[in-house]
Amino acid sequence: MKLYLVPLEEEYEFHVTDHNRPLMSFLDRHVDNMNEGKFKSFLEKYLKKLETKEELILKTAYKIKELEIFYVDDIHEKDAKKKCKSMSDKYFRKNIGPMIIYGTLCPVTFAVAPFIPVLNWGVAFYFGYKFLSKYKGIKGYNKILNCNFQKGDIKDLESIVKTS
Repeated sequence: MKLYLVPLEEEYEFHVTDHNRPLMSFLDRHVDNMNEGKFKSFLEKYLKKLETKEELILKTAYKIKELEIFYVDDIHEKDAKKKCKSMSDKYFRKNIGPMIIYGTLCPVTFAVAPFIPVLNWGVAFYFGYKFLSKYKGIKGYNKILNCNFQKGDIKDLESIVKTS
């Protein structure tokens, strides 16, 4: 899989050629087949908040065995690795607290679900899914930092940014 490190104004961002979304595509199809109503609109709203674009890319990078990271010709390989390291540190600081909270709430809500009807197993599944998304995102960054960095063609990078 090819992962592109693209500069956007002051920040850098990852773009990927193909996404791996088996669970999200299943949930999208299930919600699309539901009848119109308040429950369907409620699910559609929260389905879009289930994972961000960055988490999706990092989860895909975590799953793929062969990973190649391309960056623009304007920066050196050391600078690209430094940018990835700073992005990794920023992501870790932002997501370690919620990951611990989701990891704690998942078994608690699962154990309490039979006794408190508001906390059903769907809530426990949601907390577990968010915990795994955060965990795979952190591990995805670790895998990205250990991969080989290669210079990429600028025209190819621009076409990837436009399509994603």
